[in-house]
Amino acid sequence: QMSNNKAKQKMKIIELAIISLCLLLFSCEKHSSVELYGKWQIVEYKCIASSSPIGLSKVTDDDNYSLEFDNRGNVICNTDCNLVTGKYVIDGNRLAFDEITSTELACDNMLVEGSVKYILPNVSTFEIQNDSLLFLKDADNQTLMELKKTTN
Repeated sequence: QMSNNKAKQKMKIIELAIISLCLLLFSCEKHSSVELYGKWQIVEYKCIASSSPIGLSKVTDDDNYSLEFDNRGNVICNTDCNLVTGKYVIDGNRLAFDEITSTELACDNMLVEGSVKYILPNVSTFEIQNDSLLFLKDADNQTLMELKKTTN
């Protein structure tokens, strides 16, 4: 009788361990996809000053604009001037940004930064090609931003 109770207790402990492990493994899944983690350099973006309904503007090579995704649902955008931060949520290929705020420094060229602040709330989906190119798209599947994975 005694050994039977101990066996049941051991089984309970093993069950709890398995449940705990599953919860740990899958608790972050609702936030983000592993392929999105890390730093992405902005290559092209939908410019808010452009009257063209299609086409993207290139970021000049000497500018260092990037989006960085962590595994807790936070995003940081470096715009060479201000820091833009916010939250993101992923569900499959659907992507939503929220709580976007930024520092308020005045700089010479704020066009890319202004465009980024406009683009992020309008992103609906994302697509990653060759593990190195990220496309952020709106509800009409139009590309709003193209980014490339950075190595640092």
